[in-house]
This record gives sequence, structure tokens and C-alpha cells, in this order.
Amino acid sequence: RNDHAIFMGVEKAPNCRFHYLTNIHEQVNTGRDSIDLATQSYVAWSRNQKGYKYLQMFEQEYVPEWTYFINGITLKKQLVLEHEKNTLGIRYQLWVPQKTEGTLCAVPLMRFTPKDIQPKESQKYIVDGNSIISAGKCLYYKTNGKVRYTEEERIRELYFSYDARDGRDSLGNVVKNHEIVFEFSEGYHEFELIYSDTAI
Repeated sequence: RNDHAIFMGVEKAPNCRFHYLTNIHEQVNTGRDSIDLATQSYVAWSRNQKGYKYLQMFEQEYVPEWTYFINGITLKKQLVLEHEKNTLGIRYQLWVPQKTEGTLCAVPLMRFTPKDIQPKESQKYIVDGNSIISAGKCLYYKTNGKVRYTEEERIRELYFSYDARDGRDSLGNVVKNHEIVFEFSEGYHEFELIYSDTAI
């Protein structure tokens, strides 16, 4: 859905919400392959991402947990929200086979608009070592990965088929200008990424 988000802050209950991050797209890179774990449809179907092919299991006993298997690498992703606060925690666990090294890249897809509103073409996004600022809002983040800044790219063609079926806005508009890079080699690794609308 166009108004779904991995991080939607509540400004006033029940429905005054602010859409910070639509999603975070992960990519596993090794010397031989670069694998997208995102599953996203686009207006141009040739761009569709098919990360679901690597998804082995989803469960939610205590927190939502996805398990992926990528060329011998097992990756678990867990999400947690702090009660009564606008704080999101993401933990990645990797089990990497021998003689394998590479990176896990997490790419935030930013919106920074009130719920159901698309970003303006003129909207700017300023990212530094611990915060993202846009539309007068500041989203803090903390990670044990490395921030890599990239050229700003505005993606206007995310496609949401269920919205198209019931006449709602079926096109998504997001911006990306940085990624969080986690380096790995053989063995076990834990990586973390935390977002909050208050300083952390």
C-alpha cells in the first residue's frame, strides 16, 4: 500500500502520522554476486525486485523475523518498535560460510511527509553522521555500519497494485541519497540500525 511504511511516526493518536521511511532495501554483495532482497513492483515491470525468491521463512513469535538464504549465507532480519515512542530497531544476523566476504547494504527510501502525502519535487534531504533532516523534521539514527553518501535519486514509479484496484494513489515517490554498509567475512555477525524522532 502507498500509505504503508517501515517507519511512520505518530504525532497525535490515533491518526496524525508522519511518513519518514517507506522501506529499507537490503542488498548482499559478494565477490561474485549482488543480490537484492527487496520485493517491490514498479510501473516498468522490468525493474521489479524479486527478493522473495531468497526468503526461506517468516515468523513472529516475539518480534517479526525474516530469514533469507543467499548463496550459502543465512541472514535473519528482526524489527522492533519501542512502546509509546517513535523508535524503530532493526537487527541483522548473518552466518557466513568459509572463505566468503562482502557487504550488506541497507538503503533507506525516504519520504518525510504527512501520511498519504507525496514528497514535493523541491523537497531536500540533508544527511549527516547521525540524523536526516527534511520538511522541518529531524530523524535520528544510530548504527554499527558505515554511512556511504550517494548521489540523490528520486524514485517516482513504485507501484502498488492493491491501491490501483480500489482507486487510491497507486504510485509511490521516494528519495535515496545514502546507504548503510555492513562489512562481513566468514563467521557470525550482528548489525544494528536504530531510528528515532528523539536524539539517541
